Amino acid sequence: MTIDITFEVGTDPDMNTVFAQNKVSAAMDVTLPITKGIEEIIETLFIAQLELSGLKRNYFNAYVKLYKALGGGWLGEADANATPGN
Repeated sequence: MTIDITFEVGTDPDMNTVFAQNKVSAAMDVTLPITKGIEEIIETLFIAQLELSGLKRNYFNAYVKLYKALGGGWLGEADANATPGN
């Protein structure tokens, strides 16, 4: 007595659904860690850019304070219209 069991892909809709779900699940297992890694990299880059922006602001503020301390600065409207020697 012999039992012949054959299965062709495409004949059973339920099996095709399971097969497709397994492929999607396998793909998610691979891509999800990559996506999380990329999100962490982007977040780290954003934080670094914010820190750089703050450092540049501090640098330019210090530069302006030094310039003012050494006697530089903007001339006001009254100063610009004043004649020298008065």
